[in-house]
Amino acid sequence: MGMKLPRTCSAAIRAQVAATPEPIPAGVLAAVLAAGFDRPTSEHEFMLPERKWRFDWAWLPERVALEREGGDFRRVTCECGRTRTVFVSRHHSRDGLEADLEKYNTAAIMGWIVIRATPVSIKNGLASIQIVEALRYATRRSKLA
Repeated sequence: MGMKLPRTCSAAIRAQVAATPEPIPAGVLAAVLAAGFDRPTSEHEFMLPERKWRFDWAWLPERVALEREGGDFRRVTCECGRTRTVFVSRHHSRDGLEADLEKYNTAAIMGWIVIRATPVSIKNGLASIQIVEALRYATRRSKLA
């Protein structure tokens, strides 16, 4: 087992992880740009009066969002100066899963197409294909309305 961090360090690490938006994966961005779509907005907030949620990446005119699921290892520096690698994920707990379902279902009700991607689907290109198809569909849908 590793050394236990002081409580202030743990709080600092949580704050640093929460404040650092992840860049969109290069392969996904390249596919989106090659298909003629704009760069997404990172950490786009959408909300109901009583809730405030964020999409990892969102294409606002098309109302399409990409959510990267699964965990990630990040290097963070705590207040004491120590640099640590931490595993960041909320999707591995019952409460996290329930909160995600509420978020995704509400987004669907509000007219959003949400593509959920894992690190594997990002790496093998499936997420790129799916997000481009979602953007194309959303564009066709808006022309029919």
